[in-house]
Amino acid sequence: MKKFFIYLLKYLLSILLWIIWWGTATIIIVPLVMISIVTPESFWDKLAVFACKVLLYCLFLFPKVSGEKLDSLPEPVIFVANHVSFFDLFIAGSVLPGNPRGLELGFHFKMPVYGWFIKRFGQIPIETGSVSSIRNAFRKAEVILADRERNIYIAPEGTRTHDGMIGEFAGGAFFLSRKTGVPIVPVVYNGLFERCN
Repeated sequence: MKKFFIYLLKYLLSILLWIIWWGTATIIIVPLVMISIVTPESFWDKLAVFACKVLLYCLFLFPKVSGEKLDSLPEPVIFVANHVSFFDLFIAGSVLPGNPRGLELGFHFKMPVYGWFIKRFGQIPIETGSVSSIRNAFRKAEVILADRERNIYIAPEGTRTHDGMIGEFAGGAFFLSRKTGVPIVPVVYNGLFERCN
């Protein structure tokens, strides 16, 4: 019985936090998308970083970076990360250098609020079941890297983990690295699965 109440409490807390997150997302993202319409594109990265930080902090997620000194990384790089939660993107956007943008499932772009944000601020849509979509997404990433426009972020598992373990990697990120000569920098979200599940 005690386990049931603990589970119920976690479930209710999760619902409350999602309500807080979506409420905050609506309050933050809608005005930022509108501001981006009247501001120069060079300012958009600052807007995206601000949004990512606010959307993490409202859930009491305060990422800490350890390991490689981020300011010593060459640019551009391809960040390759394990896919732990919905919040991976916001952590990457708030702490990783070079204003990284990544490949994201196409249906996310159709979502209200969140879809507006990722479309406006440069995520790259990809349909994993479509060879032409995959090629197109990687071509876009290749151009971004060739122009040294920004870093690229890829979760090569293609889907979030269900048990906290790292899944099988698809080869796209590694192919992109070989083709462009841009180095891969691994990213690990340590402790995030336990926090968000």
